[in-house]
Amino acid sequence: MAEKNSPLPQAEKTPPLPSTAKKSTSLSKNQKIALAGAAAIIAIVLGAYALTLPQPQNTQISAAEFSKLAYYAPSAGIFMDLRGTQDAALRQKIQQCGVNLAGSGLLARKELAIASCDDASCVLTLPGANSTLDKKPYDVLKELSRSLYFHINGGSNEKSVFFKNRVEVMLSPSSNFSCQINLLEEPIQN
Repeated sequence: MAEKNSPLPQAEKTPPLPSTAKKSTSLSKNQKIALAGAAAIIAIVLGAYALTLPQPQNTQISAAEFSKLAYYAPSAGIFMDLRGTQDAALRQKIQQCGVNLAGSGLLARKELAIASCDDASCVLTLPGANSTLDKKPYDVLKELSRSLYFHINGGSNEKSVFFKNRVEVMLSPSSNFSCQINLLEEPIQN
Protein backbone atom coordinates (compact mmCIF):
# COMPACT_ATOMS: atom_id res chain seq x y z
CA MET A 1 0.00 0.00 0.00
CA ALA A 2 1.29 3.36 -0.82
CA GLU A 3 2.10 5.86 1.79
CA LYS A 4 -0.50 8.59 2.17
CA ASN A 5 1.88 11.48 2.53
CA SER A 6 4.16 10.62 -0.35
CA PRO A 7 4.72 13.45 -2.75
CA LEU A 8 3.27 13.19 -6.23
CA PRO A 9 5.75 12.39 -8.89
CA GLN A 10 6.87 15.58 -10.56
CA ALA A 11 6.94 15.88 -14.31
CA GLU A 12 10.32 16.23 -15.81
CA LYS A 13 11.10 19.70 -17.03
CA THR A 14 11.72 19.78 -20.77
CA PRO A 15 13.56 22.54 -22.52
CA PRO A 16 11.34 24.90 -24.54
CA LEU A 17 10.84 24.10 -28.19
CA PRO A 18 13.04 26.10 -30.54
CA SER A 19 10.06 28.01 -31.95
CA THR A 20 9.04 29.25 -28.52
CA ALA A 21 12.49 30.02 -27.27
CA LYS A 22 13.29 33.70 -26.75
CA LYS A 23 15.20 35.14 -29.66
CA SER A 24 17.26 38.24 -29.71
CA THR A 25 15.26 40.94 -31.57
CA SER A 26 17.89 43.62 -31.68
CA LEU A 27 19.49 44.38 -35.03
CA SER A 28 23.13 44.96 -35.54
CA LYS A 29 24.35 48.40 -36.52
CA ASN A 30 25.03 47.23 -40.10
CA GLN A 31 21.52 45.78 -40.40
CA LYS A 32 19.98 49.05 -39.20
CA ILE A 33 22.03 51.04 -41.73
CA ALA A 34 21.01 48.66 -44.52
CA LEU A 35 17.32 48.94 -43.60
CA ALA A 36 17.51 52.74 -43.44
CA GLY A 37 19.23 52.81 -46.84
CA ALA A 38 16.61 50.49 -48.36
CA ALA A 39 13.80 52.65 -46.95
CA ALA A 40 15.43 55.78 -48.41
CA ILE A 41 15.80 54.15 -51.83
CA ILE A 42 12.16 53.01 -51.79
CA ALA A 43 11.04 56.53 -50.85
CA ILE A 44 13.08 58.05 -53.69
CA VAL A 45 11.76 55.53 -56.23
CA LEU A 46 8.15 56.09 -55.13
CA GLY A 47 8.63 59.87 -55.26
CA ALA A 48 10.11 59.71 -58.75
CA TYR A 49 7.28 57.45 -59.87
CA ALA A 50 4.70 59.87 -58.48
CA LEU A 51 6.28 62.69 -60.48
CA THR A 52 5.92 60.73 -63.72
CA LEU A 53 2.21 60.08 -63.19
CA PRO A 54 -0.05 62.27 -65.28
CA GLN A 55 -1.23 65.24 -63.30
CA PRO A 56 -4.94 66.04 -63.23
CA GLN A 57 -5.48 67.99 -66.43
CA ASN A 58 -9.11 69.00 -65.99
CA THR A 59 -8.59 71.28 -63.02
CA GLN A 60 -9.42 74.84 -64.00
CA ILE A 61 -6.89 77.49 -63.06
CA SER A 62 -6.71 81.26 -63.43
CA ALA A 63 -5.27 83.09 -66.41
CA ALA A 64 -2.40 84.32 -64.20
CA GLU A 65 -1.54 80.76 -63.13
CA PHE A 66 -1.62 79.59 -66.74
CA SER A 67 0.55 82.54 -67.79
CA LYS A 68 3.17 81.48 -65.28
CA LEU A 69 3.10 77.87 -66.50
CA ALA A 70 3.28 79.05 -70.11
CA TYR A 71 6.18 81.39 -69.41
CA TYR A 72 8.36 78.60 -68.01
CA ALA A 73 7.27 75.88 -70.46
CA PRO A 74 9.99 75.09 -73.05
CA SER A 75 7.43 74.15 -75.70
CA ALA A 76 3.80 74.74 -76.61
CA GLY A 77 1.21 73.78 -79.18
CA ILE A 78 -1.68 75.34 -81.04
CA PHE A 79 -4.63 73.22 -82.17
CA MET A 80 -6.97 74.95 -84.62
CA ASP A 81 -10.02 72.69 -84.47
CA LEU A 82 -12.20 73.30 -87.50
CA ARG A 83 -14.16 70.04 -87.20
CA GLY A 84 -17.90 70.56 -87.47
CA THR A 85 -17.44 74.25 -88.30
CA GLN A 86 -19.28 75.01 -91.54
CA ASP A 87 -19.35 78.81 -91.26
CA ALA A 88 -16.50 80.22 -93.39
CA ALA A 89 -16.17 83.36 -91.24
CA LEU A 90 -15.84 81.26 -88.06
CA ARG A 91 -13.26 79.00 -89.69
CA GLN A 92 -11.27 82.11 -90.60
CA LYS A 93 -11.55 83.45 -87.01
CA ILE A 94 -10.24 80.15 -85.61
CA GLN A 95 -7.29 80.14 -88.00
CA GLN A 96 -6.52 83.83 -87.40
CA CYS A 97 -6.58 83.22 -83.65
CA GLY A 98 -3.97 80.46 -84.12
CA VAL A 99 -1.79 82.78 -86.20
CA ASN A 100 -2.11 85.54 -83.59
CA LEU A 101 -1.12 83.16 -80.80
CA ALA A 102 1.83 81.79 -82.78
CA GLY A 103 3.16 85.33 -83.21
CA SER A 104 2.53 86.41 -79.63
CA GLY A 105 5.38 87.35 -77.34
CA LEU A 106 4.47 84.56 -74.93
CA LEU A 107 5.08 81.85 -77.53
CA ALA A 108 7.90 83.54 -79.45
CA ARG A 109 10.69 81.77 -77.55
CA LYS A 110 9.11 78.31 -77.51
CA GLU A 111 9.37 75.22 -79.63
CA LEU A 112 5.94 75.37 -81.21
CA ALA A 113 3.83 72.57 -82.67
CA ILE A 114 0.93 73.77 -84.81
CA ALA A 115 -2.02 71.64 -85.91
CA SER A 116 -5.16 72.28 -87.89
CA CYS A 117 -7.97 69.72 -88.23
CA ASP A 118 -11.12 69.81 -90.29
CA ASP A 119 -13.67 67.07 -90.91
CA ALA A 120 -11.46 65.37 -93.51
CA SER A 121 -7.95 65.47 -92.06
CA CYS A 122 -5.40 67.02 -89.74
CA VAL A 123 -2.10 68.63 -90.51
CA LEU A 124 0.55 68.81 -87.80
CA THR A 125 3.85 70.67 -87.93
CA LEU A 126 6.30 69.76 -85.19
CA PRO A 127 9.19 71.92 -83.95
CA GLY A 128 12.26 71.54 -86.12
CA ALA A 129 10.38 69.55 -88.76
CA ASN A 130 10.76 70.40 -92.42
CA SER A 131 7.42 68.86 -93.30
CA THR A 132 3.88 68.39 -92.04
CA LEU A 133 2.27 65.15 -90.94
CA ASP A 134 -1.22 63.89 -91.76
CA LYS A 135 -2.80 62.56 -88.56
CA LYS A 136 -6.13 61.87 -86.94
CA PRO A 137 -7.49 64.41 -84.39
CA TYR A 138 -6.98 61.97 -81.50
CA ASP A 139 -3.32 61.52 -82.45
CA VAL A 140 -2.84 65.28 -82.80
CA LEU A 141 -4.31 65.95 -79.35
CA LYS A 142 -2.19 63.15 -77.88
CA GLU A 143 0.93 64.72 -79.41
CA LEU A 144 0.05 68.25 -78.30
CA SER A 145 -0.93 67.22 -74.77
CA ARG A 146 2.70 66.33 -74.05
CA SER A 147 3.21 70.05 -73.52
CA LEU A 148 1.10 73.08 -72.88
CA TYR A 149 -1.29 73.85 -75.74
CA PHE A 150 -4.07 76.12 -76.98
CA HIS A 151 -7.21 74.41 -78.30
CA ILE A 152 -9.16 76.85 -80.47
CA ASN A 153 -12.59 75.89 -81.77
CA GLY A 154 -16.05 77.20 -82.55
CA GLY A 155 -19.00 77.27 -80.21
CA SER A 156 -22.04 79.24 -79.20
CA ASN A 157 -20.30 81.11 -76.37
CA GLU A 158 -17.13 83.13 -76.58
CA LYS A 159 -14.81 82.22 -73.72
CA SER A 160 -11.39 81.03 -72.69
CA VAL A 161 -11.10 78.34 -70.04
CA PHE A 162 -7.68 77.69 -68.49
CA PHE A 163 -6.41 74.30 -67.35
CA LYS A 164 -3.00 73.11 -66.15
CA ASN A 165 -1.95 71.88 -69.59
CA ARG A 166 -4.15 73.84 -72.00
CA VAL A 167 -6.43 76.74 -72.76
CA GLU A 168 -9.71 76.05 -74.50
CA VAL A 169 -10.63 79.05 -76.63
CA MET A 170 -14.21 79.12 -77.92
CA LEU A 171 -15.05 81.52 -80.73
CA SER A 172 -18.54 82.20 -82.05
CA PRO A 173 -19.50 83.48 -85.47
CA SER A 174 -21.70 86.28 -84.13
CA SER A 175 -19.24 88.23 -82.01
CA ASN A 176 -16.19 90.41 -82.46
CA PHE A 177 -14.03 88.43 -80.04
CA SER A 178 -10.51 88.81 -81.35
CA CYS A 179 -8.86 85.89 -79.56
CA GLN A 180 -7.28 88.11 -76.94
CA ILE A 181 -6.62 85.74 -74.10
CA ASN A 182 -4.92 88.33 -71.89
CA LEU A 183 -1.93 86.24 -70.92
CA LEU A 184 1.03 87.92 -69.34
CA GLU A 185 4.27 87.65 -71.26
CA GLU A 186 6.15 87.50 -67.96
CA PRO A 187 4.69 86.21 -64.71
CA ILE A 188 4.16 88.58 -61.81
CA GLN A 189 6.81 87.96 -59.17
CA ASN A 190 5.42 87.47 -55.67
